[in-house]
Amino acid sequence: MKAAESLFEFMPYGAPELLQSRRERLANALLLSSIATVAAFVAIGGLARLIVVPPVVIALPSRQHCRRAGAGRRARRAAGAR
Repeated sequence: MKAAESLFEFMPYGAPELLQSRRERLANALLLSSIATVAAFVAIGGLARLIVVPPVVIALPSRQHCRRAGAGRRARRAAGAR
């Protein structure tokens, strides 16, 4: 008799046929879940490429408009009005 024996070896829970094939079933489950994850990422990437968002254009004020506004402020400051 061994000095130390794991509980799993002493009392193997579950059906013996399932215990014998657990490594193969675990490998199959891991492979299937990995393939499903890769397929989901590819599908999401493909859908993201189909969505087209038009670019947003922000109209900046012309330089002359800015100069005129600045000139008016300078004139008011010079006249003493705030």
